[in-house]
Amino acid sequence: ESKYHYMESIYKEEINQFILSEYDLTIIPSSVWQKLSNIYFGTFRGMSVGISPEELIDMWRRKIDFLNRVANQNVTKGKVMNLDQRINYDLSILINKYDDYKKWKESQKILESDTQYISNNSSLDTSIINEVSRKVADKNEDSEMSDLVDDIFN
Repeated sequence: ESKYHYMESIYKEEINQFILSEYDLTIIPSSVWQKLSNIYFGTFRGMSVGISPEELIDMWRRKIDFLNRVANQNVTKGKVMNLDQRINYDLSILINKYDDYKKWKESQKILESDTQYISNNSSLDTSIINEVSRKVADKNEDSEMSDLVDDIFN
């Protein structure tokens, strides 16, 4: 339990540092703090489940280039936002993409387990091949030795 809270606080701090550096801020606006809290607890409007700080920072890092393109498109269209609005807008996008993120994450687990299965089986195959090769080599050595003995005593 305490390890969970410790890790959660580390991820929250990563989010804070990410926001400060990525959005070039010196302090995080209170509206962003409130929205983050609501996101963690799943109490933000339209949410049925919370997003853990670990998943949020992972999503945010993976999507920041996409979020920057969306922001640039908004500026091009004349929809200019201050940083507070921009962060809240980005968080709304992340909330809306959470189901896709969970599906992607699940597919990564499946791929990982398939890769692990293939890796485990290929190492098994390799060990079988090595064992057979060793036995063939041993037989060849035995056969060479018996040929040598035959030559000596015949």
